[in-house]
Amino acid sequence: MLSPKMIIRTASLCALAILLVPAMASGGKKHKQKAHHHPAKFSARGGSASIRPVVGTWYVYQNGAESHAQRLALRPDGTFAFIGSGWKSGGNYSVENNALVLQWTEVDGQPVKYGTMHKRIPLNEDKNRFTIDRYNYRKHE
Repeated sequence: MLSPKMIIRTASLCALAILLVPAMASGGKKHKQKAHHHPAKFSARGGSASIRPVVGTWYVYQNGAESHAQRLALRPDGTFAFIGSGWKSGGNYSVENNALVLQWTEVDGQPVKYGTMHKRIPLNEDKNRFTIDRYNYRKHE
């Protein structure tokens, strides 16, 4: 019989796999990246104007409540951390054409080659919700 800890860990790993499989399947060829990456310019208050609305911690919402089994932290410096029970990934993000664009640089402490893992996630009009597969994320208030 599986313990509750093993069930949560298995669910977290499945959620991470759902996020990463489409990005890895493209092999980095679908969205060709420019050779030089120029980070967004940041204001003294932290964060570019385009990312400021999404900065914060995001949780999956199930049955009208936050699930703290995993979270997505979008930082003012344009970096992110996806954190779950027993796993962690991170990288850089931007907001382009009302979509959150994630570019992974590490998974579970291992580096990821730039351009090989990325995902474009449409945001709702108010930039406070998005859906990845069947998981609905909302910004924690």
